[in-house]
Amino acid sequence: MRSRSSRFLLLLCILVSSQLELVEAATQLCRNALFQMHWFTHGAIECLANVPGLHSNLRMCPAYDGIISCCQESFEEQQAKHFSFWKQILVMKIWRIRKSMEGVQRIRTQDVYSAASESDKQQLRRALETYGKVLELEGHANCFAALMTYVAGMICFSCEPTWKKRVLLGAHGVIRVNIAETTCTALWESCADFSVLATQLRQAVFDSRLAIMQSTPFENLAMFDDQQALCDWAHDAIALHPFTTPGEAEREATPARAAQDRRLRIAEANWTRAELSAASPSSGSDNSFSSVVRRLESGPPQQMLEYDAIKAGHLSGFPINWHDYSGKSGGRVRHRLSPLAALAVTSTLAAVILFH
Repeated sequence: MRSRSSRFLLLLCILVSSQLELVEAATQLCRNALFQMHWFTHGAIECLANVPGLHSNLRMCPAYDGIISCCQESFEEQQAKHFSFWKQILVMKIWRIRKSMEGVQRIRTQDVYSAASESDKQQLRRALETYGKVLELEGHANCFAALMTYVAGMICFSCEPTWKKRVLLGAHGVIRVNIAETTCTALWESCADFSVLATQLRQAVFDSRLAIMQSTPFENLAMFDDQQALCDWAHDAIALHPFTTPGEAEREATPARAAQDRRLRIAEANWTRAELSAASPSSGSDNSFSSVVRRLESGPPQQMLEYDAIKAGHLSGFPINWHDYSGKSGGRVRHRLSPLAALAVTSTLAAVILFH
């Protein structure tokens, strides 16, 4: 009798231990290292879910409605706030280009301009014309809208329970997000024209003896030099820091590394969204808690999954249209920020202007 009781207790301990391990495994699915400050903690509201679950009213990342994900409605305030931070980073980039142009314009009021040759004056006019092309909405809107689409996609990456299959982890966190090649291609298609303008602007300013006399710093546009430079910058500045809070200068200071040292050479993943949907109650499959965890932890052996940030951004509910930010367009705003998020945007803008 004692032997039976001992065996029963042993089996009970094994069962309890297995269940605890299962719960811990499920918890890890929602502990994306890129969003560590927003992991679930008891009593917290605006955080990721403790374990993956089903939701049907996600506004920021509606592509995850009805499938297993780590996002919950209460977390969307944080998503909207950090999207707004990124918007201000890019808005301030345009603002600094404008301030640089104003510095060049002031040269025309100085004695050095009056004494300059006609050739020098012509080069200054050419530099100012190029500034104007860069600052026109049609000159940069497509590119900056694509960058905000990338941002939106990376913010929605917080919902992804298979995140570990899509990143390369190092001793101190994520060192690489396996961004799909289609993301880089789409980003460059939207920014190629702006890249030409940025290159022309830099050349026009440096060719002008008068333009380089102005005291305002020339804005760093090196990330737009070519497709690889832009893809690398977007990865290092945005993909690795989707929930950014520092000043934009710190984000833009991310050093670019050689492409051969940074790009992952992996086979294309074949775990699709349909397979995630198969875990939903309507699929008729094994939908037990343990089954869902096993499915989410599994994946193609020895392979990493890709993440298409641009595609995810287009599927999001964020206002990615750059014309919506200008205040001059009649474009429809897809999501209006709450007063709290709007206050955060205003505070960030004021701080950047004050300390820049």
